[in-house]
Amino acid sequence: MKPNWQAFATLLLSALAFSGTTDAVEGGLVHTNAIRTIDLRSLPAVTEQIGVVVQNVRDSKAIKTFTVYIPHTKADRLAKVTVHERKSGAELQVSKMDNEHLKNPLSPQPIEYRATFLQPLQPGEKISLNIDCVYLNTIEPRPKVVEQTGDQTWLWKDDARLLWAYPIHKEKTVVRTNGEIKSYSQIKESSKDGKSVTFGPFIGGESPNAPVEVRFRDNREQLEAMTHRREYFVSHWSNDLNILEHYALRNRAPALDAFDKVKQTMSRFMKARDNFVKTLLVKVPADAREMYVVDEIGNVSTSSVTSRQRLNGDAFKVMQLKPRYPLAGQWNYTWWHGYSVPLSNYLRVNRNHHALRVPFIGSI
Repeated sequence: MKPNWQAFATLLLSALAFSGTTDAVEGGLVHTNAIRTIDLRSLPAVTEQIGVVVQNVRDSKAIKTFTVYIPHTKADRLAKVTVHERKSGAELQVSKMDNEHLKNPLSPQPIEYRATFLQPLQPGEKISLNIDCVYLNTIEPRPKVVEQTGDQTWLWKDDARLLWAYPIHKEKTVVRTNGEIKSYSQIKESSKDGKSVTFGPFIGGESPNAPVEVRFRDNREQLEAMTHRREYFVSHWSNDLNILEHYALRNRAPALDAFDKVKQTMSRFMKARDNFVKTLLVKVPADAREMYVVDEIGNVSTSSVTSRQRLNGDAFKVMQLKPRYPLAGQWNYTWWHGYSVPLSNYLRVNRNHHALRVPFIGSI
């Protein structure tokens, strides 16, 4: 039987990618200290900031790049990754690497991002970096079904230690929540302080990696846009720019064990808390006019709009959209809304060239 050299080469490259040597990526770097902070206070987005001190341990050669690994289990939920110098705040250029030759269905590989230092890191030199990652849909309701007025509890889970491309001397993970912590993984290197849990510190390779969990209460609204489409219609004749936005929204909160309309109506008059979303707030430009809201049944006449507001130098209005029915956990609502703005505020004309400057996506 002839040896399968192609399969052997694939396994060899996979082994090199995870070997303890630093030659597999950018050799010569070590992490002297790393602190990962998981922020669960801005759900449904989960922000992960990693503060790390990187040192060039080579004798004579400077290093130009730094590698960041994203585990394959989280790669499809990654919305954004950035790297900054902690001291200057300057952002480093980050590129996603193509590792097609390392793909192996038996041993899934992490997604590799490579950041370029503003100045090559000289031998013996240290630099402090902040790695910021934003993930979506990484928490789950636990339990998945609750009473109509019951608390919403959520589960965050991940590995206690990060996947590094370089040797690490010391690291720890801090998880911060907005509400009461109900439970967390009781490993040896763990502690709780109010609304935060710390896993670590872990020294070198002394402590093995292990999955950890934090279950916490958060009764705030957790909305997810399953689909969103924005359309622009340009009218030179009337100097109008018409915007039409389509939304399919879902409430990510736990499902209800039973729906009681009488209890839901009473809670509204008594101003008691329940697990329903009753109003949707949509930001529109300050010069928006002729606004309307339509769902699959017809016009939604219960909506309103606020007067002009200003925040951080940006002027805007807020459209207060009230769905035909309160959105319980796991319920969906589909609608579209539109408005017009003066075209001259967004269109620049230079002879035969027209440049339309508009936001790419909206927000709720």
